[in-house]
Amino acid sequence: MQQHNITVTKTARFFTEGNPDASEVWILLHGYGMLASKMITYFSELEKKEIFIIAPEGLSRFYWKGFQGDVVASWMTKEDRQDEIVDYINYLNKLFIELKLENKKINILGFSQGVATSSRWLSQVNFNINKLVFWAGEPAYDIDYSYLKNVPNLYYVYGNQDLFIQEGQILKIQNQFNSYLFEYINFDGKHELNTIVLTKLIKA
Repeated sequence: MQQHNITVTKTARFFTEGNPDASEVWILLHGYGMLASKMITYFSELEKKEIFIIAPEGLSRFYWKGFQGDVVASWMTKEDRQDEIVDYINYLNKLFIELKLENKKINILGFSQGVATSSRWLSQVNFNINKLVFWAGEPAYDIDYSYLKNVPNLYYVYGNQDLFIQEGQILKIQNQFNSYLFEYINFDGKHELNTIVLTKLIKA
């Protein structure tokens, strides 16, 4: 048996909120088993006159409970992982160009699986990043992180009751990034986004 691969055109979706003409942009990369529409709701109560929020959605959707229930999305799995990585990086690059973001102040937040997704994407681009937030996820361990030297605001956020990111993993992440000036923010909560912390990060 031989495996063959072809490149095809696929329709991707993304959601936006706020002012498209704003000079500051937040790009949100959701976690495994989420939808972009769910991710962006955490920003719904925030003041958005001065910011534009973009939430791309992973290219793979599936039913959360087998053959029924909520439909959710994923950025990649271990099957054909390199091709899936190439696909989502090409997708995010095209979205960046289509929305003409090159002259904007760019902030990026990756949640859970979105942490690895954002870390891989940013290792292969050359635009300036104002704030980078890794939230409750493990970054990729097989890439060059030298780009972080050019990011002025680095944050790692996690809940003190998070069952997926625990103390041992946090120590591993801190060791990985010990040469970069990450601010570590711990809040009272589980594997979730927190609007109080989000508000502080936007205003920081």
